[in-house]
Amino acid sequence: GKYRPVVGGVSTGPLQHAWAGTFGCLVRDFKTDEIYGISNNHVWAFDVEGLPNMAEKGEPIVQPAVTDGGTEADQIGTLEKWIPIKKDNNYVDVSLMKPLDPSLVSPEVKEIGKPLNPVEPEIGDIIRKAGRTTELTYGKVQSNSFTVDVYVTSTVSCRFYDTVYATPTDPSPTFVEPGDSGSPSFQYDLNGIIGLVFAGGVAGTGVICKAKHITKLLNVYFLAPVTPPYLPIISFIAPFTAVIG
Repeated sequence: GKYRPVVGGVSTGPLQHAWAGTFGCLVRDFKTDEIYGISNNHVWAFDVEGLPNMAEKGEPIVQPAVTDGGTEADQIGTLEKWIPIKKDNNYVDVSLMKPLDPSLVSPEVKEIGKPLNPVEPEIGDIIRKAGRTTELTYGKVQSNSFTVDVYVTSTVSCRFYDTVYATPTDPSPTFVEPGDSGSPSFQYDLNGIIGLVFAGGVAGTGVICKAKHITKLLNVYFLAPVTPPYLPIISFIAPFTAVIG
């Protein structure tokens, strides 16, 4: 549905393309203190090595997405910046949107609240996310230093490092489904933000790019200072797919 002001965890997408992802939350620029909305590169920009570049600064972003009934009248901002996705050596799948007016967006995430400091989950932790398709769901962390090959199309894959891999856990039969890309993910009982969902695998599993990498690469913060880096514990390589609707 349509939300004004826009909260995290709801449908969004570019006006020019009929696919849907999830509006993550709000961040601020360290230098300018400007407010931006955040989602995945492959949701708002789609700048992927080996594929035609669809990203152009200033492109209209709508809520809800076009595939969910969004039109030009539903524009909430414009594409501002993003981290290009390469065939290898990726740590994030992320883009920023500049709101047309700050009053159009809210720092709240649907069913969760406001994000706090970035946190690093432990293996076995229960986490939660808010997304366009499956809304509030729960997952169990299986790896906090996951290496993954994500199929952006049926033939083009890109490798990501130091991500979080989670499987569904009670009461959720699934953690991530198509359309949940960009979903903000949090601790189970607190609002420390873990990062953004950007890929999904079989049986509703999900992969999250870490908030600490987002803050570093985009020079932004989630309402609080950045936490220090953490050491990886375990690493896997497995095929996953991007999860836009």
